[in-house]
Amino acid sequence: MAGLLCIWSLASLSQAASFSFTTIELPGATGTDLYGINDTGQIVGINTAFPYQAGFQYENGMFTTLPFPGISRDINNVGQIVGQYYTFSENRAFLYSGGEFTLLPEFPSLSASSALGINDAGQIVGYYVDTKTPGFLPDHGYLYSNGTLTTIDFPGALGTVASSINNAGQIAGTFRYPGATGYIHGFVLSNGVFSIVDEPGAVDAYPYGTLITGINDSGELVGSLSNPSGGCAFIYQQNSFTCFSVPGALYTYPFGINNAGQIIGSYGFSASRSYGFVATPVPEPAALMLVAGGLIALIRVGAVRRRLTKPRTQRTVKKSARGGKQFRKSLILKLSRRPPRERLVDFFTHP
Repeated sequence: MAGLLCIWSLASLSQAASFSFTTIELPGATGTDLYGINDTGQIVGINTAFPYQAGFQYENGMFTTLPFPGISRDINNVGQIVGQYYTFSENRAFLYSGGEFTLLPEFPSLSASSALGINDAGQIVGYYVDTKTPGFLPDHGYLYSNGTLTTIDFPGALGTVASSINNAGQIAGTFRYPGATGYIHGFVLSNGVFSIVDEPGAVDAYPYGTLITGINDSGELVGSLSNPSGGCAFIYQQNSFTCFSVPGALYTYPFGINNAGQIIGSYGFSASRSYGFVATPVPEPAALMLVAGGLIALIRVGAVRRRLTKPRTQRTVKKSARGGKQFRKSLILKLSRRPPRERLVDFFTHP
């Protein structure tokens, strides 16, 4: 897939996004990684015990193991699951839909493939390579849509991975230029245009870089930053990178984000065991004050409307010392001629 190229600039890096973290651990597993979450909270992931990696679906506290070997990588709002069918002799992208398991079509050459993302229209993205050897460097990204495979190669890249696709058809992923110092870059492909998404002040040296793993319908991105100081997990929103981590963890790796801003991934306190996590956004104090102010405003608006919509008979019961019935009639006429919006403006301007 050919595309134009632009660069997202003016990005900034900040610290400490606010999340509440929930650990999800497959019973009896030696490690748990979570890869995909949809808008209803259904999650897919794997038991990381090699070579017996097993994909599962998690919903309402219940784990369901998929009935075939492999890695489940994403789930859409229809409940369709994609991933990589994994044996010692074969690595193939799969779709699991309505209880039916389907291997995606083969790519040119004898290639291995993996499906990493799926949107609600059933469009699938991932990567493929020219050999079926596990542990390979991805060569090409792809889009599988309406039965057609389209290669996604970032111009001039050594390897391209298409990691995620949202319902607007925007594709997020990662690429690397050739050479020993080939820095890892993030990208978003939208309407045929590639946009590079890089950490501010990045060091152009391998293996440092920006790894993007997920995108939601708002265009928010998640992934990992790697630099000489260590790097971090990040969420990218409003042209800004914000780091976050599971408290006390040695590492935090995010893999997906839904439209509620919930992020899933894995973390660990050592290299020997991983745990799945769900990070749910916590409103900032300023946002809470804004919500509270909005509720108060709604209550005040409701009170004004109730006063202004009382029947005329209720508003003319009392006599006025400034003209009796004639004054009351004039007052009713003036109120009825003023637009409701003008009355509310007067209320907020002059409480």
